[in-house]
Amino acid sequence: MSGQFGIDLGRSWALGFIRRALAPMIAGLLLCGWLMTGVSALGLGERAIYEAFGKPQAVFHSGLHVYLPWPFGRLKPVEYGTVHQIPIAFPDAEIYGAPMAEKAVADKGTIEGPQPVSADRLWEASRPTEASYLVASNQNGQETFEVINVDLRIAYRIGMNDAAAMSAAYSLASPQDLIRAAAGRMLARYFARYTLSAILGQDRETFIRNFQKELQARLGTLSASIDILSVVIETIHPPAGAAEAYQEVQAASIEAVTKIANARGDAIRDVRQAEADATEARDGATAQAAETVADAKVGTALFAGDAQAYRAGGQAFLFEKRLTILGAAITPDTPVTILDSRIPASQLQMLQMRPPAGPIP
Repeated sequence: MSGQFGIDLGRSWALGFIRRALAPMIAGLLLCGWLMTGVSALGLGERAIYEAFGKPQAVFHSGLHVYLPWPFGRLKPVEYGTVHQIPIAFPDAEIYGAPMAEKAVADKGTIEGPQPVSADRLWEASRPTEASYLVASNQNGQETFEVINVDLRIAYRIGMNDAAAMSAAYSLASPQDLIRAAAGRMLARYFARYTLSAILGQDRETFIRNFQKELQARLGTLSASIDILSVVIETIHPPAGAAEAYQEVQAASIEAVTKIANARGDAIRDVRQAEADATEARDGATAQAAETVADAKVGTALFAGDAQAYRAGGQAFLFEKRLTILGAAITPDTPVTILDSRIPASQLQMLQMRPPAGPIP
């Protein structure tokens, strides 16, 4: 034995202890791991429903929670404040598959390049998120239908209270399908009541507000526990195939309205001009009449004065009147010769009418 070197591991007490404690240690680790299935920590944006023996017991929110380990107890996660946005149209797997992924990559262009597909708001081409509805129409006195395309998106979330979490976990299989079905029926009923021109000319803010309120009330009657956060109308227009024809109709309508407005403007301008001319003529006639009446009154007053003066002065007044008229007619440069008929013919003198040859002494 003296020729052997090293350690005899078969006689080590430590290895013997490890061999004896290995099975209990493994069993203890397994027990601890099993007990840890009953301990969970939820974040601030998380919540879950605690089920004990397959029955819901409570809704756990953020924090550390201890409960019965699996399989006696488990947590069923439920969304807490997550906002979803869905179109009312059912998307096609082929459209939203690889081709849409390629389009999403193509959207990452430069600012100088073409516009991305997501920014296309023209309705010359249909988009996969649009839904088509029939709209009442009255053309040439005949009742018919027209088609309208709508791209309407709804933002929603699961209710924030515990009852909403319970309902979403056990009573609601697919919130998206439920919202699409309810919104689709509401839109079909809404579009059946109006014509295409009335829908396109309607106030969208009022429509969105009323639509959101009605949709929330309808989901409430179904105990869906879904909060409708917003309703967004991306586009609402006739089908893409009718774009050119509809634009021509709109252009003709705008032109007709413009011509009517211009004709009304011309008519109003003519009426105003005729009123102005009539007012001017009436004012001129009134002024002329007033002036004529005033002149007549002046003439009447002068005649009355002359008549009174004649009665008082007789021939003297007439003579004075005659001299006044002559004085008004004679200017300082006018040569005057006065002949008095009362001078007898024997006393008449010879008057020299020729101009003198020289200065008169």
